Amino acid sequence: IYLGPLYYYLISVPYFIAQFDPLRFYLISALIGAATTYFIYKVGSTIFERTSIGIIASLIFAVSYFSNSYGRLLTGLTLAPILSLLVYLFLYQNLKFKKPKNLLLLGFVLLVVSQNEGSSFSLILLAVAAFVIWRFKVPAWKAIQIIILFVVFHIPLLIFDLRHNFFITKSFGSFIRKGDVAH
Repeated sequence: IYLGPLYYYLISVPYFIAQFDPLRFYLISALIGAATTYFIYKVGSTIFERTSIGIIASLIFAVSYFSNSYGRLLTGLTLAPILSLLVYLFLYQNLKFKKPKNLLLLGFVLLVVSQNEGSSFSLILLAVAAFVIWRFKVPAWKAIQIIILFVVFHIPLLIFDLRHNFFITKSFGSFIRKGDVAH
């Protein structure tokens, strides 16, 4: 659907570390993939409270054809698996302790999710559904801070949309209605 401006700032960090050398960038991408596999182990072990679940989940991810072939976006690096794991972990903490925890961190992760590839939007719906179903009380000040973060980081997209006859809004609406992107 779109990649928000924050995505390009985030992706510039590995490019800078790789000194804009494509071969080094793929090495960094492989290291991030390996770190994601380890993170899957840690999150799986934490959520299910069994080390064997973490090991099985990380092995499935490591050998999965789809995660290795489709888990790459244009440049060989996607943030979706790490973002998904962070959302799951923060939601789990909220469920386990039966009170809102790490709300600003969750808000920031959801902000990055909203600027990431379109498949990540389901994480926002998951977080909203979890807070509605389990009726977590969000302190007003935290909610205001998260809303301000979302507004500030979406200003460039709003300006682009206003200058280009609501192209992003129309494309997103067409995608939702028909499952096809408007041209």
